[in-house]
Amino acid sequence: MSALPEDAKSAARKLVDSRLTTLYERYHAEVYLYCRSRLRDPDEAEDATQVTFVKAYAALRRGVIPETETAWLFTIAKRVVLSRLDVTQRLRAVEATADVDDVEAPAVFDASALDELRAAVEALPENSRRAFVMREWQGMEYGEIADELGVGRSHVGVMLLRARRRITGQR
Repeated sequence: MSALPEDAKSAARKLVDSRLTTLYERYHAEVYLYCRSRLRDPDEAEDATQVTFVKAYAALRRGVIPETETAWLFTIAKRVVLSRLDVTQRLRAVEATADVDDVEAPAVFDASALDELRAAVEALPENSRRAFVMREWQGMEYGEIADELGVGRSHVGVMLLRARRRITGQR
């Protein structure tokens, strides 16, 4: 049972939506220019800008009230950009160490292993699955995952440990 009546929830949601719309109209161009200057790729910058406003929306929905709108939004944008740069750097490091000419293709692709992995991930509890995907697939940091899920940073570590154990069958 919810703590707020449905009318109060609807009103709160409308207030948050209105607040985000105002923030987006005021700061979208500035946030995009910041992301563009750091990422140097217009598509990446647009993605980072959208992620920034999605994170801002999630925070507003959790009841965060920024003292200074610009500082708050640009802190979110900075974290998004740094996360994207970190992921890009890690991918480049992996790509640089892999010599494609030395890799032998398997004779037969084992699709059942992929199906088993997919089933194991889908069987995880929702928050654990979301945390696992955010960390392992999207490369998000523990703090970002904690903010996104509305849990503590240490709880993210516990959820990820348990998720990895369940996926690998260690329980």
